[in-house]
Amino acid sequence: MSSMLKRSLLITSLITAMTGSAFASPGGPHQGAPRDGGPHAGMVWHMLGKAKDKLNLSAEQQALWQTAEKASGELREQMKAQHQKMRALMDAQSKETIIDLAKLDAAGETMRNNMDTAHDGVRKAWLNVYASLTAAQKEQVSNLLKQVWANKGKHRSQDDHHPNS
Repeated sequence: MSSMLKRSLLITSLITAMTGSAFASPGGPHQGAPRDGGPHAGMVWHMLGKAKDKLNLSAEQQALWQTAEKASGELREQMKAQHQKMRALMDAQSKETIIDLAKLDAAGETMRNNMDTAHDGVRKAWLNVYASLTAAQKEQVSNLLKQVWANKGKHRSQDDHHPNS
C-alpha cells in the first residue's frame, strides 16, 4: 500500500473518530444519547403523524400540528446544512498539512449545541400537539404506540433467537 494511501486512510479515520459524534445528535431516530423523552422519543412524534387522519383534529389542534410539522421540517433542513458545513470543514482540513483537531472539535460542539436547541423546540411543539388532544384522541394515539411497540418487541425477540440472520 502506498504511503499516500496509508496517510489518507489514517487522516480519514482520525477525522471520522473525532467528528462522528457531531452527527450523533441526541434524540435522533437511530443514534445519540437518551434525552428527556428517552432514546427513541423522536419515533413517538413520527408515530403521532401516522394517527393524524384518524384523530379528527379541531382547527386549534390543526394549527398546533402545522407548527410542529413546520418545526420538524426546519430541523431536517438544519441538520442537512450542519452536515454539509462539517463535511466542507473536513474536506478543507484534509488538504492541510496538519489537521486542526481542536477546530474540528469546536465546530462539532457548536453544531451539537445548535441541534440540541432545535431538537428541544421540535419536541416541545409535538408535546403541545399531544397536550391539546382530547382523552379519546390520546387513547387512539396510545393504542397505536402500544401496537408499534409490541411489534418492535416481537422483532427484537426474533433477532435474539436468530442473531446471525
